[in-house]
Amino acid sequence: MLEFKEPTIEDRQWVNELVECEGREKTLLSYDVAFGTNFVWRGMYNIKICRYRDFVLKTFGKDEKTIRYAFPVGAGNIKEALGALMEDARERGLKPCFGGVTKEQMEMLESCFPGVFSFREDRDYFEYIYLTEDLAELKGRKFHGKRNHISKFKNQYDYTFELINNDNKKDALLVAKLWCEQNVLGEDNGLTHEICAIREAFRYFDELHFKGAIMKIDGKPVAMTAGERVCNEVFVVHFEKALPGYDGLYAAINSFFAKELTAYKYINREEDLGIEGLRRAKLSYRPSILLEEFEGCAQ
Repeated sequence: MLEFKEPTIEDRQWVNELVECEGREKTLLSYDVAFGTNFVWRGMYNIKICRYRDFVLKTFGKDEKTIRYAFPVGAGNIKEALGALMEDARERGLKPCFGGVTKEQMEMLESCFPGVFSFREDRDYFEYIYLTEDLAELKGRKFHGKRNHISKFKNQYDYTFELINNDNKKDALLVAKLWCEQNVLGEDNGLTHEICAIREAFRYFDELHFKGAIMKIDGKPVAMTAGERVCNEVFVVHFEKALPGYDGLYAAINSFFAKELTAYKYINREEDLGIEGLRRAKLSYRPSILLEEFEGCAQ
């Protein structure tokens, strides 16, 4: 049985070194391969990792009976790495199931193990990936409404935009805390887990090499955003929160932060989780890539 363990901050270096060896470009579009993703959400999703030769292997799931395997990331014999996960599942008495599988990875699973897996589309977890230039500049007719929204915001409010540093981290955390408190719908809402993830992100902000920003209006912190580098071409925005009552605030912090990320070709803004309003909002920014994801389980 493979020796999976909960990721610690000390694992970041070796994980990133192996991720950098990954040769499949579409794999590196996904925020799932970013170390910070797996570190800050390890509690909620029971994320565990291990090294197998030059691959990072990962499991996630509510408990030992609902384990899902992530597709291996790294370099080497992919069939051998997949076979190690298949054997791990067998030793656990489970049918192997892979979650968050892209189309390319689905084809590789089918090629390595023909007819073994049955796949289903997981639309709620499709990832929205945008050209950084589109979000930063909002050029053209398709973004006319967004530009107007931001223009009204600039004219209406006395605002400041600041990159997150040691002096204003507490302001970003305050925004996240207030937003979560205002949006709690019940014990199973998931926002308790989200604020825990945000706290972890800020506790290890420098060690994780996160980057973020806050917006203030009349000196009061009202919006925050934060994320991390996935690879040379992709930055993922993990968190973006804005307090209600300020027209255009979300559009403003989205665009202002994108202007700070022009070293990257793409910005990954994660999935919509099947939330209708969130889906509409993400689609309205015209993603360059809608990264399809599937679940594949042995029949």
